[in-house]
Amino acid sequence: MDSGVSEVKGASPQDMTPEIEEQGQDFEQPSHTEKPKIGMMFNSIVEAEYMYYKYAGEKGFSVRKGSTRHSKQGLRKKTYVCLKEGS
Repeated sequence: MDSGVSEVKGASPQDMTPEIEEQGQDFEQPSHTEKPKIGMMFNSIVEAEYMYYKYAGEKGFSVRKGSTRHSKQGLRKKTYVCLKEGS
């Protein structure tokens, strides 16, 4: 049974680029990564994932997808946590 949590060990933004391109998502990749803050807005979930993986890689740690919440309107909330969170 799938727990809905996937790990990304040592993933870098470069590792994600083919996945992003395969999904047909196109977005401007920033030259520097802004520190994540509460309330940040993104144009797509792929753009958000790219930013979190890139930031983590620059700071020397890995992240994984945490919980996801859906409503009748679609995706409502998605969390990203440190790879070591909960262990």
